[in-house]
Amino acid sequence: MNEAFKALAQPPVADKELKLVTLVICTDKGLCGSTNNNLTRSLIKTDLSKHTIIIWGDKGCGAFENSQYKLNVKWSAHPNPKGGLTFIEISTVVEQLLKEDFDGIRVVFNRMLRPGTPSIDSLYIPSYKTLAGDAAKDALVKYEIEATSADELLLNLNEYHLTAALNYATFHNQAVEMFNRRNAMDNASKNAKEISLKLTMLYNRVRQAAITTELCEITAGAAAVDEMDKKK
Repeated sequence: MNEAFKALAQPPVADKELKLVTLVICTDKGLCGSTNNNLTRSLIKTDLSKHTIIIWGDKGCGAFENSQYKLNVKWSAHPNPKGGLTFIEISTVVEQLLKEDFDGIRVVFNRMLRPGTPSIDSLYIPSYKTLAGDAAKDALVKYEIEATSADELLLNLNEYHLTAALNYATFHNQAVEMFNRRNAMDNASKNAKEISLKLTMLYNRVRQAAITTELCEITAGAAAVDEMDKKK
């Protein structure tokens, strides 16, 4: 989809008149703090004063709640954490998203470049207004559009483009989330084993010290009794 809209899927030059939406893909579960922290911190450092911010996932809400862009957050989406994410569920979020008035949407997410190497990435999705405008005609001139209504076709195509991009971004983000959660649990298991070993050694030392003390007391008592018998 991005290849088809390559000329239009580029972030626009800063323009105060453009209405832009930034959709931040975070997680709803814990044990993956760096997944969300690195993403939200990098965004908060940029200028989002003219952006409408929409957050996917509970963990991103807290970060923006305490930032200077608190009032820019319009709403947040919270998919069912107990079930697997589906294209239908993503389509429901897109349906709500398309009710906003915007010129373009920037989807920001964690991408899994390779196993163990996540990176922050973004996708820019033009709005239907952009596709139906004069600027898009030259970009789409090589595609022959045969439909009862070209406007309806472009509208459906734009909706599918946004849903596919969001589907792509959320599953990449989930891959990074699961990798970081696995690392967190693995580190927790290693730490627990180290603590168990240290506590066992400490317990054995204390127990051995107590036994040694008791033996010394018994030996000293026996020696005292022998000494008293000799005196008698």
